[in-house]
Amino acid sequence: MMYRVVLTITHFLFIRVCITRGSKPEGHPDELILLGFYDAVIRAYKSTRSSHAKLLVRDSLLLMNEVLPDVSESALSRWLQDKLKLKHSRIRGRVDVNTYDRPECREPTRLSDWVEIHTHAQTCQQGVQIARSLHQFYPNITARLAVTETCNSTTISKDLSKQIYWYFKQPDKAFLWLRLAKLSQRRYILVGRDLDYLTKDSDLKRLLNIICTDQADIVGGAVRWEPERHWDLGCYQTSLRNFTFRMQPGYELSTDSCAYCDHLISPFLVSRLLFIRGMRYSSLPGPIAFVDLFARLTHSGLDVVEQPRAVACTDVLFHLRSPEHKLDQFEREQWSMLVHKWKLNRIQLSLLVDHKWDCQEAGIQCDTFVRSGLLMPPCCLREQNRCFKGFLKLCSSLAVKTRMHGDYLTGMFNPLAGDSPWQSALEIQWNHPEYEVIMKNITDPLYTKYGCQLSEVSKYDSGQLILSSKNWQWTTRGELLITNQSNRMNSTTLTRPTLVNVNGFWTETHFNPGLVMSRSLFMTLEYASSEIEDNFWNTGMELIPVPFCAAHQLRANCLSGNFLPLGNLQYQESEYCMQHLYM
Repeated sequence: MMYRVVLTITHFLFIRVCITRGSKPEGHPDELILLGFYDAVIRAYKSTRSSHAKLLVRDSLLLMNEVLPDVSESALSRWLQDKLKLKHSRIRGRVDVNTYDRPECREPTRLSDWVEIHTHAQTCQQGVQIARSLHQFYPNITARLAVTETCNSTTISKDLSKQIYWYFKQPDKAFLWLRLAKLSQRRYILVGRDLDYLTKDSDLKRLLNIICTDQADIVGGAVRWEPERHWDLGCYQTSLRNFTFRMQPGYELSTDSCAYCDHLISPFLVSRLLFIRGMRYSSLPGPIAFVDLFARLTHSGLDVVEQPRAVACTDVLFHLRSPEHKLDQFEREQWSMLVHKWKLNRIQLSLLVDHKWDCQEAGIQCDTFVRSGLLMPPCCLREQNRCFKGFLKLCSSLAVKTRMHGDYLTGMFNPLAGDSPWQSALEIQWNHPEYEVIMKNITDPLYTKYGCQLSEVSKYDSGQLILSSKNWQWTTRGELLITNQSNRMNSTTLTRPTLVNVNGFWTETHFNPGLVMSRSLFMTLEYASSEIEDNFWNTGMELIPVPFCAAHQLRANCLSGNFLPLGNLQYQESEYCMQHLYM
């Protein structure tokens, strides 16, 4: 939709400028609007990763190219001056905006004036190998080499110290890379993580040219794992949806023999200021720290206007040491710090690597999402399902009547509400005369078998019970539930009960959700259409925090673009979706 809007506006500007071109003076505001819009479309074209969307934006550029030759020189000059003034005003307001200014390095220039190399070695022998390759291929570039071990003076000769600063007893952590970046005196740094050695194929000038021509902000290359000599493009796509982080190799778009990526596993060239900005709050171990870095850059973790772009160039090759550093070989415990930081429920790296955490392990407080009205994390839903299932099963064994209630029932059939933030929580009623039976016979087995607690709201109120897990609690109400169903049947569907399957357990409902939805299907579809049109296809909506996002919530969990109410199984929890399909 947004790209169709781009085409429509472009066509409108095209007609308007052509009509007014002969009658308006040079430098007319219409021409300035056209130039500004052309610049915005170019930036949209560069940042778009969907192939279909990129083609649509390209059509807009082709249409605008027919108009631009007629724009007067005075309008172009005025537009450039206004853009420069705006840039300076932003720099005065925010110092870090100049992070994204590219140097005038289109002409051949000395790499040593722009680039500094940072790398890390586990042993002194590995460090010596890296230092020798640096002297062989890039003798004039300053390098900073950290080593986990302590190396003696006989191992590090004077020649190996030329243009290289050595740092000993430095483990591979985010703080180390941040410290090296702050010590650098160059505009760009090559972050040589897991580097084994450099060769003539490690063309740093090629990487610098990609940045200088404004094609990307972070540039890496292909990798070859040593000593196995396995080649890897090193380009990964990631998604962060429904408290699940997914990573898979591959790419959709490429330019100039470079693939656009969400995550790079190779050493990469990046602006020193951008790297410092991305690493300054990280305390994670080395490999996981870079997952955190690229996740922040890709999924709006930085408070910047433009989203940094990363590419991997296939004609640049880095040799990395041992495949033991591959992310899919990390143990579940190694991901725990990242999970706790991002409040993740699940990390999926491939079909064979799928790690899950409960809410307590991930540091997720379910009640904070209830108060904010946000989409519930899957671990919270699993806790709720376990407690309600145990409560229903124990009530059934004691012949205590229960009933589901609320618009949660219609959410099972609603094409939007199945996974939407505005859906009400599950409500269960129990037969009030059975209060004493519930408290005496269900409380203990519910805790020992299902890990859930049942307690009174107060000793003076026997009409409500609190059902709680470790991170969440719910209030269940006691009502006088009439056993004879025929006494409650009349012409309105809201009093016709039925049975639904809740996580494998059949229970009665307060009303018939199927009849309700069949009578209001047209209204529901109309509502769904307006919601999609208004909230999910507007330009930039995925970057706007939802109104009920609390200040303490992670930004990634508060963006409306992260909540997909359209039934996209690519990102949603499959077991949660199946739960709604079979209820």
